Amino acid sequence: MALIHLVHRGDIVLRKGTDLLSMLRSYEIEIVPVDKRHLHTMENLTPIYGHNNPNYHIIIAQAILDKITLISSDTKFKLYQDQGLKFVFNRH
Repeated sequence: MALIHLVHRGDIVLRKGTDLLSMLRSYEIEIVPVDKRHLHTMENLTPIYGHNNPNYHIIIAQAILDKITLISSDTKFKLYQDQGLKFVFNRH
């Protein structure tokens, strides 16, 4: 859902004639389903002031629970590291 939003905003540019799912497959990026455990982790997440997007919170919760390193150009993600998030900043 968040990736589709980034494509619509132009933050992710797809090659001509390709769609988002094809691009993800070409980079061997797997879409991981959200389950109750992720929602429980999200519920216990302490949101950072000014970072109120629930889509980001579920991504953070999923990354924490599944021990996935989150890579983003959003510097506010690093503020969740003390809650267990592994984060790598990616200059956009």
